[in-house]
Amino acid sequence: MRFTVSVALKYLVPKWRQLSVSIISLVSVIMISLVVWLTIVFLSVSHGVKNKWVSQLLALNAPIRVTPTDAYYQSYYYKVDSLSSTSFYTTRSLGEKLQADQSDPYDPLVDAELPLYFPLADRHSDGALKDIVKESWQIIQNLPGVTVREYETALGNLRLNLIREVPGEGVEETCLSQLSYFTNVDPENKSFSNLILPPSLEDLTKLLSSLPQQALFSFFDYLNVNQVTTKSYESPLLPSLYPDQGVLKGCGILIDGELIKVVVPQKEAGLPALKLHYESKGYSVVETSLSFKDETLQEDYPYVTLEGGMPWKASVLKKSLPSAISYQDVLLKLTTTIQGLNFEGTAPLRYFDVTQTKIVKDSPFWAYEGSIPVNGLLGDGVVISKNYRENGVRIGDTGYLSYMATTSSSTQEQRLPIYVAGFYDPGLIALGHKCVFVDPKVTTSLRGSLSITDRNLGNGLNVWLKDSGQAKVIASQIRQQLEKAALAPYWEVQSYHDYDFVKPILQQLESDQTLFTLIAIIILLVACSNIISMLILLVNDKRKEIGILLAMGATKRQIGSIFGLCGCLTGILSGFIGITIAIFTLRHIEALVNLLNKLQGHDVFQSAFYGASLPSEISWSAICIVLVTTIILSLIAGLVPALKAAAVKPTETLRAD
Repeated sequence: MRFTVSVALKYLVPKWRQLSVSIISLVSVIMISLVVWLTIVFLSVSHGVKNKWVSQLLALNAPIRVTPTDAYYQSYYYKVDSLSSTSFYTTRSLGEKLQADQSDPYDPLVDAELPLYFPLADRHSDGALKDIVKESWQIIQNLPGVTVREYETALGNLRLNLIREVPGEGVEETCLSQLSYFTNVDPENKSFSNLILPPSLEDLTKLLSSLPQQALFSFFDYLNVNQVTTKSYESPLLPSLYPDQGVLKGCGILIDGELIKVVVPQKEAGLPALKLHYESKGYSVVETSLSFKDETLQEDYPYVTLEGGMPWKASVLKKSLPSAISYQDVLLKLTTTIQGLNFEGTAPLRYFDVTQTKIVKDSPFWAYEGSIPVNGLLGDGVVISKNYRENGVRIGDTGYLSYMATTSSSTQEQRLPIYVAGFYDPGLIALGHKCVFVDPKVTTSLRGSLSITDRNLGNGLNVWLKDSGQAKVIASQIRQQLEKAALAPYWEVQSYHDYDFVKPILQQLESDQTLFTLIAIIILLVACSNIISMLILLVNDKRKEIGILLAMGATKRQIGSIFGLCGCLTGILSGFIGITIAIFTLRHIEALVNLLNKLQGHDVFQSAFYGASLPSEISWSAICIVLVTTIILSLIAGLVPALKAAAVKPTETLRAD
């Protein structure tokens, strides 16, 4: 074996007199390396995209859903509630069925006689009514690694009032209305918190402006204000901020020769630009000076303002909170430097824009880790899709949820006050854009307004697994157990692979991976065919040496193994080169994507499908498959030259030479 390896390595070392063999060998290595590189990068990215899809899907939906069929809704077990005083003559949800003391609430001595067309009860052999929900729940719950939860989804109209302050124009109010699905967050869904987006600065500012007086004090226990700036349309220089002493330069604004105000820039070098700005608006501008002594302005100017956007370090003066009527009255402790003078003092928040905050800890005012505020001062919190944020909605925007409810005399609109408590990223799930997450009591209130016939919505059971990869197996086990208990007709069991709104996408991703893998193998086969040419040339070039080796006692198997090993080593070398380049590419994939974006002039990979960034996780399974395939194909490619080398006859070769 050592002899075979040493000779094979000797033959693979490029030599100048074997230029044609060396060139073909180099081309073979380059081509195989490129194919290996591209295959691993594509399979890793596509595998990452699929995993991202699945993780987002499982953050919004359980791995398995068990939903009632028409047979359930047409059964005696379900319909009898509408004729029973114990059930208040209304049908019950699955959760209410689970909590009910009696499987059959009908009492013939109290309730009206059942109609002749009423469905027959499904009973056990002892005559007891089959409790479809409780028995099915117990069957599923008994499976290892499984947790069952009820879910409810209802329809309603989400209406938000967007109140915005427009600089120089006052307050503008618009309304946003959207028919939406409302569903509760399942406490077993540990992944949902990964989809909740952290509050932005605009969100926190809007929430602050929406809070009533009694909530201000506790709000700043969760949030620190670190920096503010003067309003874009200027802010007054309040006496509480005057420096001890010094001189400031400013632009005096004149109307009909009368000085109406003085505007002070942060740096004296900004005076020319500030002057030009006001002159472009038709004002007369003169340069003025402001003198301070003992924290008092020496000149008697009518109005002194600071240019817009001037930054100040800030912190909330908490002793001002109990007396603050609104957020605008909250006092800030401020420090900054203006034209070399140090300014320090207090001023109300109304004159500033908050530009930097820090969340101290999670707050009951906004959603976090699947927790949604309930019965807050602004109403019940709702978590909506990030698409709303992109359209100008902010945390703290208030509104109501409307739905139609039937009373004894008519159908009337009901309204529940709500406010936006957070945003979530629905990813690529189209249904997510219309899904609103609320507290369970909200879906209970909405349940009777409109029925949902979609099997993925409405009322059902979420089945959570310790290992989501076992969804298909567990779903099959649930079907089998329900079949044994004669309960299968009442339920439809689906794993996430079967959900209508994602099934085509998951199948397409799997098809793309399979198709590209087949194409890559074909290209690898073509690339490895160069090894045949290279080794045949090498055999022809080494005929004399082969004859000598055979004459010295080398077997034909050893000669064949030498050239077969040459092909195999070429494949291994090419595979490792391609793998190394692929790993480097995946670790720097963002830089590559940015370069491609610049060359193309737009995004090469749409964020709507691939997310904000391409997955860069290395698929080790893809590396193993590609490397093994490359080695096998290279070995096969080396068989033909190996057989030719083994067929060389030493006597003829030596006689010819």
